[in-house]
Amino acid sequence: MILRIPRRCGRFEREIEVPTPNPRSRKDILEKLLLDFSHNLDEMEVHEISMSTHGFVGADLVSLCSRAAMNSNQNNRDILEYNDIKFALGKVRPSAMREVQIEIPNVKWSDIGGQEKLKLILKQAVEWPLKYGDSFSRLGITPPKGVLMFGPPGCSKTMIARALATESRLNFLSIKGPELFSKWVGESERAVREVFRKARQVAPSIIFFDEIDALGSERSSGNSSSVQERVLAQLLTELDGVTPLENVTIVAATNRPDRIDKALLRPGRIDRIVYVPLPDFDTRKEILKIKLGKMPVQNVDIETLVCETENYSGAEVNALCHEAAMKALEETLDAQVVTMEHFEKALNIVTPRTPPSLIELYQNYTQYIT
Repeated sequence: MILRIPRRCGRFEREIEVPTPNPRSRKDILEKLLLDFSHNLDEMEVHEISMSTHGFVGADLVSLCSRAAMNSNQNNRDILEYNDIKFALGKVRPSAMREVQIEIPNVKWSDIGGQEKLKLILKQAVEWPLKYGDSFSRLGITPPKGVLMFGPPGCSKTMIARALATESRLNFLSIKGPELFSKWVGESERAVREVFRKARQVAPSIIFFDEIDALGSERSSGNSSSVQERVLAQLLTELDGVTPLENVTIVAATNRPDRIDKALLRPGRIDRIVYVPLPDFDTRKEILKIKLGKMPVQNVDIETLVCETENYSGAEVNALCHEAAMKALEETLDAQVVTMEHFEKALNIVTPRTPPSLIELYQNYTQYIT
């Protein structure tokens, strides 16, 4: 039998925690590290770097500066520049995040056509509390803890979450609902606790739950199991339990909001619920402009394509462009351009697949929550 040494007076009577550096500490560390490098960074740029390195410890900042210096040398420059640091930020991962799945997305708002309302809501939930914390305190309100996006498949819900992480420069933990389930008793709940513990440790951060209906299905329903109910209970505990969820924002996505337990969606847990519909005329036009801007096209009428793609999801519009390019390659592998004729053939192959019954379900659910 192994006995633990008691942490009592006379033995280990003092405990000192060495936390992950906050932005001010990171700035102090960076200023000292940069003394060893020839650089042209000004104070504002150093401040910007300190605000962008959430979860970085001192050793990570050393690695960041070294990686930036290597990039500068590879470009035949003797002086370290801000762009070198930005390049290194995409290569160096914070140590505290290496035990969990972390992504460094490279999606920007400009890569997503339309969805301006949804972009604003996500900025309000994630970026505003960080940039305008004094305003929230002055009005006596707390930022929303979570945002749920629901809508048909292929409407850029996951892509928008990635863009949010890129633009806000926060640590991004991407979790798919079924990933947390285990056949061993207690392991699923432990996995949920571990995700939130890591997110708190490297806050501010975003936890993105894709297919959250698999995790938070309604209790005492035919779709839920005892494991799902225990996982849901653990998720509710993490959202508003004793341990505060500071600077950790939950962003979730689902195609079936009707299957999610109502307790998960009450104010104070997942506060904002946003419908992400099929793209309208203007949104489809933006998507096509972004996609066609990366393709060599000739005599392609965007207005006609927008009209022809009514009821298409964003993913189906992308698939249409891909299929048109494949039609061009079928004619000759040396094809240089994609024409309107290729798009007309593609329209016969790529058709809208969102059933009207699913749209009706979303509309009814929208009326229920408003």
